[in-house]
Amino acid sequence: MEEELKREEIDAEENLEESSSVDTPNEEEATPEESSNVNALGALGDVAKEKAKTAVLAFISKNPWVIGAIVGIVFLFIMFMYVSMIFSDGSWGNSSSGYYASKNTCNDVSVFSSEYTSNVTVSLEEYLQGVVLAEVGIFNDEEIFKVFMVAVRTYSLRHFESSGACSIAGNATKQAYRPTSQATSEQKEMLRRAYNETMGTVVTDGNGNLLLTQYDAFCWNIRNATSYNMAQQGQVIPTSWVDLNVPNQHRNCKCSKNLSEEDIVEDFCYGTSSSGSKFYVNGGHGNGMSQYGVKYLVETGETWENVLAYYYNGGELSNIYGSGEFGKYPLTVTNSDTEKLNEPLETFLLKNGTSIEALNSSLYASVREAGIGTRAAVVRVIEESTLAIEQKYKIRFPYTYGGHHGYPEDYSVPNQDYNYKTSYGFNPNWGYRFPSAVWVDGTGPYELYGPDCSGYIAWVIYNAGYNYSVGDSTSWWRNANAKSIADFRGQPGDLIGWNGHVMFILGINDQEGLYYVAHASDGATGVKVSTYKMGANTNETVRVVDMTSYYENASNVVDDYPLG
Repeated sequence: MEEELKREEIDAEENLEESSSVDTPNEEEATPEESSNVNALGALGDVAKEKAKTAVLAFISKNPWVIGAIVGIVFLFIMFMYVSMIFSDGSWGNSSSGYYASKNTCNDVSVFSSEYTSNVTVSLEEYLQGVVLAEVGIFNDEEIFKVFMVAVRTYSLRHFESSGACSIAGNATKQAYRPTSQATSEQKEMLRRAYNETMGTVVTDGNGNLLLTQYDAFCWNIRNATSYNMAQQGQVIPTSWVDLNVPNQHRNCKCSKNLSEEDIVEDFCYGTSSSGSKFYVNGGHGNGMSQYGVKYLVETGETWENVLAYYYNGGELSNIYGSGEFGKYPLTVTNSDTEKLNEPLETFLLKNGTSIEALNSSLYASVREAGIGTRAAVVRVIEESTLAIEQKYKIRFPYTYGGHHGYPEDYSVPNQDYNYKTSYGFNPNWGYRFPSAVWVDGTGPYELYGPDCSGYIAWVIYNAGYNYSVGDSTSWWRNANAKSIADFRGQPGDLIGWNGHVMFILGINDQEGLYYVAHASDGATGVKVSTYKMGANTNETVRVVDMTSYYENASNVVDDYPLG
């Protein structure tokens, strides 16, 4: 460090010398009298500098703590910049590389050698939730459960693919498994939500392969009075936090990965198994994630996506149930806690530091990337108006019965220039409060404006680069290309409809026999992504509309799509 500082000082001196030798245009040469005055002033300046230097040194000698404070501030600034760099450049946010075609998903999993149960065969959903319960259930934190739901899913599928079988040890040699029947009611609900909100999400290595998502409990290399330095990513965790949260055997026993003869290992760092063999209690491997490190990051406010990005740096989020090669975002159902937009979209965006123009520009760019007037573009518009909106702004769009994607003329609303048959982009008025049929004295109740089911279908297809021949009624379900849901398998971009409702297929979950569907559902839930059973259905009028002929008809594609 000292050599670097000296080198910087030398570089600075050289720069100063170079700058003083540069000729200044139109500068007159100084006279001898002026030169003498300058020399005198320079001498006075040197005296002043020496006095100031002496005063500073005297102050520091009487107050040595000042040096420590300055060093501490510089250290904290460097650490802040380091952490910021990790979570800005390394963060996935909610981005995704799209679809991962699993080679051996395994609908059922045979689990053996678990300390919590006898050998059992369970569904993949039960297995994943059971592993999360066994590994990190003690934390009782839904965000932590989401982190490990993705890591466990990825590790498991990678094992199933490499082994070619659907069986796995339910202990620490692979992943511990504990039946969810042994969970508390609170844990069961958190596990269910964590599973649903990360459904199908895995970590890939950027080359189309599943990443080896290892993890251990608490593997540290160095500790001192103020912090523990972890084996994973050089993570630094304050000692004060470790003392409050990490069990004795982990915080006081150095991780066995880096033990050497010089390490002092206390007797309490060893235990005896039920079979009588001796083992080291903190036998972590130091790869992938640290369970307690994850807990620390989540408690500091990091999301499950950011935590995964931090530990599995260089990986990408993909989805085994995604919208095939068309998708861009991890496929999840809309969170029940996500609020409906309750003010005009244009106003909401301005309050959040952006604009309707910026949002539309992102939409147009995504469509152009997918290809204007293609099935892929349709899927992208669906994603931008559901998954992306929810993930970026924590909102969903409202639903209005009879609502096209522009305002009916009889509503007294702002921004009347938006014409739903000629205007591209998000409707700036979605979210506007308008009086309901029983409006009282201007104080409510009110409704929130948005598209209805067919209005949303029309908006999506129009913004994907097609003309308005698509129409905006639920009559799609009677289309000539509509086929019984029991007999026809739809694909992303196709429609599912019946008398009175219509929705898009966004993705497919073959393992559980479900379509992911995007639709303007009703006034209570608005525009959302949910699931719908594939195949035979209790409602025999349900049809899947094969949109292939429409999407591939060149006469339906516009030639004046916005540049963005």
